[in-house]
Amino acid sequence: SALAAMGRDRDARVAYAMALALDPEDELTLVSAADFYINVTSDKGRDTVLVGLELARRGSARAVARRRGNRDLRARLALLEAQASNDLGRSDEALERAEESLRLASDLVDARHERGVALFNLCRFAPAQASFLAVLADSPDDPYAHHFLGLVYERLGHATDAEAHFARAQALAPEELPAPVVISPEEFRAEIDATIAELEPAVKALLACVPIEIVDVPTLDDLPAGDPPFAPTSLGLYRGMPHGVEPPPPRPGAPVPPRSIVLYRLNLGRAVRSRDELTAQIKKTLLHEIGHLRGLDEDDLRRRGLD
Repeated sequence: SALAAMGRDRDARVAYAMALALDPEDELTLVSAADFYINVTSDKGRDTVLVGLELARRGSARAVARRRGNRDLRARLALLEAQASNDLGRSDEALERAEESLRLASDLVDARHERGVALFNLCRFAPAQASFLAVLADSPDDPYAHHFLGLVYERLGHATDAEAHFARAQALAPEELPAPVVISPEEFRAEIDATIAELEPAVKALLACVPIEIVDVPTLDDLPAGDPPFAPTSLGLYRGMPHGVEPPPPRPGAPVPPRSIVLYRLNLGRAVRSRDELTAQIKKTLLHEIGHLRGLDEDDLRRRGLD
């Protein structure tokens, strides 16, 4: 833990590995190592979060198995599971673990925040609003609670409140939560056209009958299409069946949903820090959605660096 706090991540990994080798079931080691992989390490990514999640799950199972389990420790482990699950896009699992954490320690502000994140990602905006307001009642200068409350108010149609919370978040944490990089729809379309121009002819031919839309944020019609729902912060979406796969017969009188790709201009602007990063992220997101058109799943795209 001391090595991690000093930023010596490589040494910390070795120390955690040695501690777990000596006692793989020690709850205190498991909670500390899980926190390192989920929240602390400088090279945090999907793989490190998965490692942290498995360590937290092992710790939770061990703590529950004890006849007199430490409630605070169990609450912390459940919180770590919620944080990892939210990071991995498993917000239904995150909500269950955040609520378990709050059941064990009702005053754990971080668990209330994680519950709000899960509710927001599940498109349950009114209870998400209540969770973030409760966080701010305890921690009025929490920049991430202000940021998420801005996102919630945006979805609820309260533009003035949303902008006020976004501004407060940026003032409190300008490095972590900078102002979005927003370009005009015309500039955005030019970025799309530049990416398409680089594609091989066969892929261009596939796109000939697939419109590419530009929308600021996902609509409520698109979000429930996944299970669990797509997160409101999604960067893009492919609608329809992959190329070569015919959709199931629609209900009588219902139209066959056409294939299309949509990119979310404002969400993409919030995901980057500079104009150059925006260009790269638009390209990556478009290629990701084209991958779905071609029949690739999320694991395929991840292996190609398009997650």
